[in-house]
Amino acid sequence: MKTYPVWKQVVGGLIGAILLVFILSKVLADNPTEYRVTKDETLSPIKRTVEATLSERVDKETLGQLATQIRDSSDDEFNLTFIGWRIEGENSDTYWANTRFDPDMKIDIIGTHSDK
Repeated sequence: MKTYPVWKQVVGGLIGAILLVFILSKVLADNPTEYRVTKDETLSPIKRTVEATLSERVDKETLGQLATQIRDSSDDEFNLTFIGWRIEGENSDTYWANTRFDPDMKIDIIGTHSDK
């Protein structure tokens, strides 16, 4: 059995790890969290109120990315954009989370957090 020098083993391991991270990032990027907007009301240029339903719970970072996507989906600008988030299949009178841009983004997760 042929053995390789330690430096070749380390370089091979690093290349393998980098390749694994690259593949995982591609898989995750190709499968973004799904959501659908169920309500979108505006009072231009003062306020935009959006209700959206997520296919699953997400972490704060992902919620912020999705909220920014929704905010940027309108050509109009608003002083306040409020997004109330629900989880598909869960019946609740309250939002699972909400996001507001006033003008900076603020995220409040009211329900249980994602395990991600």
